[in-house]
Amino acid sequence: MDLDDEFISDSEVSSAHLLDRVEHLVLDMIQHPDSLCIRLRNRFEKKPSSKPKSITVAFPGANHSSARRFAALMRILDIISENLTFSKTVTKRDIYYRDVALFKAQSEVDRFVDDIAATLSVPRRALGVVASRKGVMAGFFVVKDREGKVVRVGAGSEVALVPEIEAADERIGLDGVDYVLVVEKEAVFQTLVSAGFCSRPDVGRALLITGKGYPDISTRGLVHLISETYPEIPLLGIVDSDPYGIHILGIYKYGSKAMVHEASTLIAGRLQWIGVRLLDYEYESAYAGLSKRDRRMAMNMLGNEWMDCEGAKEMRAEVQRMLFLGRKAEMNVVGDESGLGISEYLARLIRSSLLLC
Repeated sequence: MDLDDEFISDSEVSSAHLLDRVEHLVLDMIQHPDSLCIRLRNRFEKKPSSKPKSITVAFPGANHSSARRFAALMRILDIISENLTFSKTVTKRDIYYRDVALFKAQSEVDRFVDDIAATLSVPRRALGVVASRKGVMAGFFVVKDREGKVVRVGAGSEVALVPEIEAADERIGLDGVDYVLVVEKEAVFQTLVSAGFCSRPDVGRALLITGKGYPDISTRGLVHLISETYPEIPLLGIVDSDPYGIHILGIYKYGSKAMVHEASTLIAGRLQWIGVRLLDYEYESAYAGLSKRDRRMAMNMLGNEWMDCEGAKEMRAEVQRMLFLGRKAEMNVVGDESGLGISEYLARLIRSSLLLC
């Protein structure tokens, strides 16, 4: 199979065509007389090349572990073929529990599913495989199914799982929303929802979204969809002023190495970072020192290609500031230390940001 194929969306390819490509992947394998061998695209290529690198999974391998990995890959291809044949959709977690003894770890299933999707140059949802949702949202929204029927309405304080945007089963409407706020931490998200932040008169009606730390594909897909579908609605982001917070912000804006083959459907480049920044803090007790792990993370992140983007200049400067000062800070601390609380602190940032939009 040609690994040079360009990425295509799931709306542009039929299940029958994809099933044919999966079958060709297996047919190519059995043509090797000495061993069974499947080539998968290397998703972690840093730069495009004239001939994409590949990962080889073969049987018999060097040891028992190699043989088990080959069997695991074949089992996943079998499940994908079943999905395409009968128009089924399963989660990666479902696949893992079908044969725990074979797969050994959820991460192996995740890796093979994404490798197969990259090899076929399609999003994994086109293969009938989606991730279990963990992201939640609250505020003012309307979710409709693919026929346009309303299935859920947000009323400000209701917390709901992000809709099934990834499976193309639901669509979200944001009529009357003044801004969308992406929050790194679930605890801060819950605090804001409890305080009625979604309908504060001084900042307007909002949709709040959190991926509960590092976001899942469904949450990233939702933020991307909002960014593309509602360009007139300000899209704001609040993360901790530490290496992990900035990294999470970077994933929303520029994508991740593991899912680079689906970047066009997952990134939200216009997401505006409004805080937290180290310079927001006025009290010494608000800071914490960087650990060795934090420093390693910060140094590695400075080497990422997206750090050189025009839109990432402030983020890069913040990481450099952390390293220079040896400090980091969490978003919930700045409000507590100032006596305002996180809600008032964020309201001030949002008012300033909306004036600039």
